[in-house]
Amino acid sequence: MFKSYLMIQNFLYYIIWQVKKIPRKTYAKNQYTETHNLRNPYRYYLFEELKQIFGSENFKNKKILEIGPKDGEDTLRLQSLEPKSITLIDLPVLKDENHHLNKYYNEFLKPNLEKLDIENKLIFANFQYMSRNEYDALGKFDLIWFTGVLYHNPEQLKMLRKLYNLLNDDGVIVLETATTRNKKLVNETAIEIEVGGQYHFPTKKAINLMMNMVGFNEIYQSKCFDKENYNKNNIRIAVLSKKNKTDSDRVYRDGYLFGEATQF
Repeated sequence: MFKSYLMIQNFLYYIIWQVKKIPRKTYAKNQYTETHNLRNPYRYYLFEELKQIFGSENFKNKKILEIGPKDGEDTLRLQSLEPKSITLIDLPVLKDENHHLNKYYNEFLKPNLEKLDIENKLIFANFQYMSRNEYDALGKFDLIWFTGVLYHNPEQLKMLRKLYNLLNDDGVIVLETATTRNKKLVNETAIEIEVGGQYHFPTKKAINLMMNMVGFNEIYQSKCFDKENYNKNNIRIAVLSKKNKTDSDRVYRDGYLFGEATQF
């Protein structure tokens, strides 16, 4: 019975998605010139939201960190904010010619990084497993762009806490991630573990709770999937959060900070 319900629901989502694409491909085509050739238009809209909510001038001559740049399209958008510098972190396997991610590195990321005319640095490392010295050497940032990465990580609370700590006061993080596909979990506060622990899909409630647990009080729910990627609304989430001086530490038990457990 439940499987039949899911099949009907998925079919309805598909029909709605096809209907929503009609304006883009026909009478309103001219309204989508900025995103017409983009593989993932929602990334464009997410960046536009960042500017609308916080103002692009707030990041001028500031430091930006991007984790998981993939094709470098967002990196070029970030450069338009006129920051002082952009630091990028991505996995070392990108350099492995036998790895499927190498294609993105050679065909997209490298050429796009060559277009940058501001101070930039690409670090090949797994952010979560960087040494204390490597982590401290990063310094502080005013904007962290963190999309399509979290669901690959099993220690999400610790990762979010690290990112919170890397922000200056009044700094902003843009987080986007895949969420659970399990219809029984979507309305719960949970993380779905799949493929033997290779993927960890949080629910939308879990994302918002974890962001709050690590310290963020100011959290905005993105609408970047509403215009052209309606089909992703049910399986992805994006939030924009600001670190404020008035944020209060979130603790449990006898005063332990969430995400700050000692790593041996």
